[in-house]
Amino acid sequence: MPTDTNENIDGAPETDTPYEYTGCPICGSSKRREGYRFEPPFTAAWCMECGTLYLHPRLKEQAMAERYAQLAYFDGANYQDYRKQERSLSRTFQSFLKRLERRGCLGGRLLELGSGLGWFLRASEGYFDERIGMDLSTEAASEASAYADSVLVGGIEQAPDGPFDLIAAIQVLEHVYDPDPFLSGIAQRLAPDGFAAIVVPDRGSWMRPLLGTRWPSFKIPEHLLYLNETDLRTLFERNGFTNVQRIAYPHAFPLDILAGFAGLSLPEALQTVPIWIPGTSLAMIAQRA
Repeated sequence: MPTDTNENIDGAPETDTPYEYTGCPICGSSKRREGYRFEPPFTAAWCMECGTLYLHPRLKEQAMAERYAQLAYFDGANYQDYRKQERSLSRTFQSFLKRLERRGCLGGRLLELGSGLGWFLRASEGYFDERIGMDLSTEAASEASAYADSVLVGGIEQAPDGPFDLIAAIQVLEHVYDPDPFLSGIAQRLAPDGFAAIVVPDRGSWMRPLLGTRWPSFKIPEHLLYLNETDLRTLFERNGFTNVQRIAYPHAFPLDILAGFAGLSLPEALQTVPIWIPGTSLAMIAQRA
């Protein structure tokens, strides 16, 4: 995608900066308007050509990759102690797998991109003959390997050639710097009748207009794209997919996270109780064209 001339917030050129000032990751246009303002220099900008919302500027990819490579990333403030979400995410993944099963998406070989600590891999036991995970963190991959046949370190570029019957990327695409090679790489590794399953925070959710800059999916600086169904369908269709369908993705969250929004403190016994919140995530499946 085209990259703008680096500028600081006053419009003067920058030559030594940790940030990059890119065009729209979906269509490449540099025509944008500010949508949301966060701690400088970050904004969420609306593309004036295709209408998507994206982070502008963003950290350079190498700097972000170094963050992801650390196991501490999953325990950081941006994820409100990721491990506290194990119970609720396990319920979420079990529910999603049941929906995928009803669509005929399960069986054979699974590849999960961005497998984190391995909870989706664990939930998928019994549904597949072989389960392979991928993550950028060596330590996370090591922990997740307890739940899979193997977990490798890297992204789509380092993934095995396949073919795979299901390739899943759950809450991953919003982190991807260039979504087209990511999705085309998935298509290349699918079996002829295989499925890709992509889940992202839903920009079309009721939560974003209601909460504004407090929308939890504005995770700055790691979330780069804020997609709706039209955006994701466009990405699928131009990168070698057909039969693109939306699929329900009920998402459970720990009660402690919700209490935090209200400024409440809960007893430890209640903190991880799963609470289902509708309309937070967008899930779509597609097959290789």
